[in-house]
Amino acid sequence: MRRCIGAGFSLMEAVAVLREVLVAHDVEAHGREQPRVRNITSVPRHGARTVVR
Repeated sequence: MRRCIGAGFSLMEAVAVLREVLVAHDVEAHGREQPRVRNITSVPRHGARTVVR
């Protein structure tokens, strides 16, 4: 199986950026969404609507 050489670093960098965004802003759920079960996990049917302040 072929894999991108920078995939691990990219994932680590994405987590660090997300952490900084969440620390700097208030993020809250907007409305209530009925989840759809996909295999073991639940995912929102129409995406996760959020409000960022």
